Amino acid sequence: MKAWHRLLLTLLLWVELEGAVVMANCIVTDPEYGDTGRCVCPANVLQKPLQMMMCMQMSELELQDGVLQLDSKYLSFQGSDEIGALALLPLERILLTRVRIPGVFLSTLLNTLPRTEVHQFDLTDTTLEALPHPPNPTEPCPVTSLRMDRVTFDPSLLRPPMHPLNAWLLSSLTHLTLRAVPGGLSLGNEACATIAMLANVTELDLSENSLTDESLVDLSRCLSSSVPPVSSLGLSVLRLGQNQVRSLEGLCPLLRASPNLTELDLSQNSLDGSAFGSACLNSTGQLKTLNLSSTGIQTAVGLVPAGVEVLDLSGNRLREFRNPPEGLRELYLSNNHLSLLPDLTGASQLQLLSLDGNRLTDLSGETSFRLVLDRLLELRVGRNPFTCGCEVIKSVELLRGNRNKVLDWPDDFLCTPLASNSTTLRLEDLDLTNCDQAVDETSSSGMKMNVNVALCMSVVVVAVTAILE
Repeated sequence: MKAWHRLLLTLLLWVELEGAVVMANCIVTDPEYGDTGRCVCPANVLQKPLQMMMCMQMSELELQDGVLQLDSKYLSFQGSDEIGALALLPLERILLTRVRIPGVFLSTLLNTLPRTEVHQFDLTDTTLEALPHPPNPTEPCPVTSLRMDRVTFDPSLLRPPMHPLNAWLLSSLTHLTLRAVPGGLSLGNEACATIAMLANVTELDLSENSLTDESLVDLSRCLSSSVPPVSSLGLSVLRLGQNQVRSLEGLCPLLRASPNLTELDLSQNSLDGSAFGSACLNSTGQLKTLNLSSTGIQTAVGLVPAGVEVLDLSGNRLREFRNPPEGLRELYLSNNHLSLLPDLTGASQLQLLSLDGNRLTDLSGETSFRLVLDRLLELRVGRNPFTCGCEVIKSVELLRGNRNKVLDWPDDFLCTPLASNSTTLRLEDLDLTNCDQAVDETSSSGMKMNVNVALCMSVVVVAVTAILE
């Protein structure tokens, strides 16, 4: 904040309050990044600006719980009702949580934004009311990231009179999150004009919106029918988790229009595995992160593009996993039906692996797994049905020898003794001291048996030879 801004605000507040002392009820939180943090205030603080004095060095302001209103005497600095007290704070991010925003306040806020340094705007559990008249800001919008989570807005905000204002706001965005719209996200004709304004967005999150295959077709139609038509999007990240998508057919046009897509999230959709014969997942050519967790798929064969580096297939019904992408770095296979260790020898770059919550009983049978484990940095493989006998000794030795990279060892490695159906033990606590002797005795017994068999065979050979002579 400029020095004269700070002085002006201080003098204004002093004159208004005539020396009265007001206790601040804003809370300053520790900064996550940089030298400044977040100031969290109740919504009515805008009617008592002195309580925001502690926010003067904060880069983030969060207003919570209530109705956002500004007293008219605080709306005017330098003789313009377009500059509110917020314009005097060095804010880079504004968060509005559990508030109702009347149209008059929203109009003032939009007109004020160009005079601020705010580039990130977050609205959560918020209601946007109709504007009495569309504001007409003449300077570019500084906001590049807009997040709307469980936001209810008046339908009039999408109608033609608002298109110029929406174009002003949306055309500057590179990151847009529109999650959990009450009643689901409608992509009808009224929304088409707004959707077509997203050509510059690189990260788009439409999770939790009850989107269907038909909705995705409508989204593609909106882009192609706009004037001029949008043939190519700049999307690098697309998140469609927790919707009602069942196949890739409706998604394919959108993927083909996004040649630079590097991250795709389709988690928690009930996907039909038969729809994965399409090659549209490979149509982008740049996909590096793919999230298909909790989608109900039973096989990953032919599904994963060759260039994927981060793959999440957890929470599905996979019984096997083979032929991983060569450049795979992170693989999440938790909570599947794997009874055998996956063949990961082809993933020479693999660093992180999750196999917890499957049906594995032994980790030592595959030599290839030992090779993979040597180059891993992190492994989760607990919550599997291990036994409490000597047959797990090699697995336990393997886990103990790599305890620095097995993140869930030892607490998530439990077994149930055969003699008990209720008592569970940790593999770490098992007494396996006699297992080596048992193994040696078994091996010795096997060797003796092999010698006896060999002698018998020799006798038979000699007898047969004598008869033939």
